[in-house]
Order: sequence, then C-alpha cells, then structure tokens
Amino acid sequence: MVIGTDAIPTTIGRRSVFGHRCLVVGATVGDLCEIGNASILMPGARLGHRVFLGEAPSSHRGRSSRATSWLSAARIIRTASPADLERLRGLRGGDLSLPPHTSTVLEPALEGLRMGQLYDYRGITPTIAKSAVLFPTAEITGDVVIGERTVIGAGVKIIGDSHGPVLIGDDVQILENTVLHLLPDNELIIDDGATVGPGAMIHGCHIGARSVIEPGAIVCDGSVVGSGCIVRAGAVVKQRSCFPDGTEIDGFPAVEVARIEPPPVPRLGPSTRGPPSRGRWQPVTSLRHVSHAVASTSTSSPAYRVELGAGAHHFVADEPAAGGGADAGPSPFGLLLSALAACTAMTLRMYADRKGWELAIDVDVRYDVGDDGQASITRTITVPAELPSDHRDRLADVAERTPVTLAVPAGTPITTTLRANDTAAT
Repeated sequence: MVIGTDAIPTTIGRRSVFGHRCLVVGATVGDLCEIGNASILMPGARLGHRVFLGEAPSSHRGRSSRATSWLSAARIIRTASPADLERLRGLRGGDLSLPPHTSTVLEPALEGLRMGQLYDYRGITPTIAKSAVLFPTAEITGDVVIGERTVIGAGVKIIGDSHGPVLIGDDVQILENTVLHLLPDNELIIDDGATVGPGAMIHGCHIGARSVIEPGAIVCDGSVVGSGCIVRAGAVVKQRSCFPDGTEIDGFPAVEVARIEPPPVPRLGPSTRGPPSRGRWQPVTSLRHVSHAVASTSTSSPAYRVELGAGAHHFVADEPAAGGGADAGPSPFGLLLSALAACTAMTLRMYADRKGWELAIDVDVRYDVGDDGQASITRTITVPAELPSDHRDRLADVAERTPVTLAVPAGTPITTTLRANDTAAT
C-alpha cells in the first residue's frame, strides 16, 4: 500500500519491486530497489537507488540510506556486492536499463467492487470445505486445501502457486490482511484450531494446532512452530527455526521468551480456591469430541471375547486361538491397524473427491516386532499405476497427516479412571 498527500508526498523510483504487504507513507524510494515482504517506510524515509531491503524492516521518519546497499531491521548492514547486482539483473530479466520518468495519477477505487475469491493455477483449483467461511475480499489461488469451519478474513491472500500444497486444518482463523505463500518444493501447513493475524506474513512453514500468531508477525520458510505456541505481535521467526510445543516466541529474530504451561487438570469435588489471578495470559484449551467406544466382558464370557460398541455399531473383539481365544473377532492390534487403514483410506478418498480424481485406493497395514523388541507399523498404499506422479506425491503427503496417523506416533495421552460399579446385585 502506497499513501501520499500534498503534505507528505511519496515518490517511487523506476523498476523498483515491492514484496507482499508493504506499506509506504510519505517516503522516497529510488530506482531498481528490492523491497522485502512486510516492509514499512514512514514519512521522510529515503532509499537510494539499487537498495535491497530485507523482510519486515521499519524505516522510521527521516532515516536515509545510501545507494547500492543492503538494509535489515532498518539499518545498513553492508554495501551491495557485484554478486548482488548480478542477482538484481537476473530479477529484471537481464536488463537494468531505466525508462523515462513518468507520473501516474491513481483514481479512487470503485465502491462496492467484489473481488473474485478462488483462482486456479496450472489447472489446480483450491479445495474449500463446505462449512468454511471466506470473506468476499479474500483471494485463494492454486493448490490450497481449507478445512471445516475455518474462517478466512477480509483481504487475506493464500497463494498456492508453487510445487508444494497449502494445507489449512479445521477450526482455523486466518484474520484480516494476512498473506500465506511458499517457495517451490516447499509446503505450508496450519494445523487445527490455530489463529493467524491480522496482518501476519506466513511463508512455507508449519504452525501447530491451537497456536496463535499475533498481528504483524512473520514466520519464514522452513520454520516449525509447535502446538499451543504464541508468536507475539511483530515477531520475525527466521528461516528454518524450530520451536517446541507450548513456547512463547518474540523478538527479531524471534527467540523463546517463556514456556506456556498447559492448563491444570480440574480437581473433582468442591474447590476452596477463589477466582484465578490475572497473571500471564494462558491459551484457552477446549476438548472437541471426536469418537467414543465401549468394551464389556466378564469371567463368564468365552475367553477372551469382548463386546464392543462405537456409536450405533456393535461388534466383537477376541484373541486368536493361538492366544487362548476363539478368534470370534479381530484382536486389539487388528482393530488398531484397521482404524489406521480405514482413516488413511477415508482421508485419501476425501482428498481425491475434492480434487475430482477418479481412483481406487487400497491400504495395507502391518504391525511387526523385531528380534530387538522394537515395534514398527508398516503402511502400504496402492493406487492406479496411471495416476500422475505429482498426484501420488500429494496423496503420500496427505497420508502422513490423517487424524489416526497423527495420534499414534504422537503418543496421545491416556487418562484412566477406575470406578466401582454401585449397581446392587439382585
């Protein structure tokens, strides 16, 4: 966005290029400059010719830079080298010549103009869940998948025009004027329940479930922000940074500034404590019911038969004859592997349906224990031989993110309660 008035005029040089979400107010920018993503140039700021401005700096009132230099965090870090100028030449198609000076009058935008929402790129159209909400001025391009109940706010741009997918989970909020993009051969993943923005810049990274990216923060390529993290407003998470679950992140470059303790497990019975103190803010964690199952057996039942119920469905589990059972149903590990295989097949079918691909999917899952006692699960997914390689690559990537796939290696915590059956015998 460029803003200028008679009192604070703005001058933009010839063949200068600006990244996403830049703001220029009453500043002067020379010729052939490269202005990084999320740069802010305030009134009186002056950039010379052939200046390279890194991502997310803020050049304050009256600050100047000399020609042919590199800036980062709004300070000069070095003079541009011949290699930098050759890179600039390549970015300008091998030609650094300048056209004659011109002036352009910008007319006000038409009121009520409705922008298009979804754009395909090389034949790939974004996939949006039916319950997701997109504001009219949001723009989604290319290989993007958006999950259930996710909200994409006004002015958001999600650009999946590179080789890797943009995968946004369920119950995510991408707030106003946030930009999501990625480099070729990269991927951008935002897990369930995360909140991003407003005005954030998210580039080819992985943001964990329930994490909060505050306004104006930048998360760069190859970075991983774990679950339940907070990236504070204006922080810059540099390339390939990794932060574990429950981290408070701030600064330029961003570093861990605190640990976020998980919410305490509520005690049973009345509590004598008063209301919580107004200490450090803690993220609110809620439970979303996913599934429920019950199992019943007794010493009077055939060994080791167990009656199972899951929703409206009833079936039997048992041990094989070699294990002392009657093999009346799947073993517990058979049920576990069946759950993984079913979840994998269902998720891949959903993805294929969204993309309009016609195919058959077979999933084979094995549980093996080696001589050293190490257990492993091997999953083989079979798809038609004629399926294009890029389609197979996308399915393989999606398979690693199915709900049961994520739950098994993550070691989902199990809370066990042993209670007495108070029903009187008759």
